[in-house]
Amino acid sequence: MLQYPQCHLCTTEPFEELEVYNSKRKKLTLTYCPIGNSPKNPTIAIIGFSPGPQQVKTYKKLVDQGTHPIEALSRAAFSGRLRKNLAEMLQALYLPQILGFNNSEQIFQPESLEEKVHLTSLVKCPAKIDNKPKPFDPRYFPQTLICATIRFKRELPENSVKLFITLGKHVEEFFQSFYYNYPYIAIPHPSPANMRTIKSFLNDKQKLEKLRQQIGKYLS
Repeated sequence: MLQYPQCHLCTTEPFEELEVYNSKRKKLTLTYCPIGNSPKNPTIAIIGFSPGPQQVKTYKKLVDQGTHPIEALSRAAFSGRLRKNLAEMLQALYLPQILGFNNSEQIFQPESLEEKVHLTSLVKCPAKIDNKPKPFDPRYFPQTLICATIRFKRELPENSVKLFITLGKHVEEFFQSFYYNYPYIAIPHPSPANMRTIKSFLNDKQKLEKLRQQIGKYLS
C-alpha cells in the first residue's frame, strides 16, 4: 500500500480531519489529501479550489487497491459531469489542439499528466465550512491562506508552467490579488450547479476569441 506523505503546514496525517476556527467562530474542517502530480515538462496547470469529497474517496480507493497514483488521479479528477463540462470549455478554447491532443479527454490521460498537464488546487485539502463543502475566501483562515500562498508557490512557482487555468470565481479572485503576474486565464467552475454560467461562457464568442488569443500568446 502507498505510503502517503504528511502535510508539513498543518501537520495533518493523510485523510485525517483538522478542525479550526476563525475570529468569527466559523468552523473550518480540512481533510488532508495528497492528490496531485508533477509532470516532467509542465505546460499548463489547471487550478481548482479544493478537491471534492467524491474525488478524494475515488482516488484513495483506487490507490489503496494498488492503482498507480497517476492512473488514479486520471480517473478521479473532475470525474463525471465535472469532466464533461470542463472538457467542453477547454475544447471551445481550442486548447487540446494547441497542446497537440486530438480532444479534451486526452488532457486528463495518465500520459498527459506525466508529461505536460499539472492538476492541482488552491487549497490542497477538501474543505468544509460549518460542515458544508463549499468554496470560501482562503484569507478567512490562517491555515488556508498559508496553503494557498506558501504551499502553492512551492508547488508552482511563477515560471513553472506556461499557462495557469483557474476554475471558478474564488480561484480567479485569489489569483487577481496574489498571482497577478502569473500567465493565467479564468474560466467558470465546471460544476453542474454552474450550468447557466458555463452556457453563457460557451456562447460568448467575443470572450472565447479573446481567451484563445491569450492562450496562443502564452503557449507560442
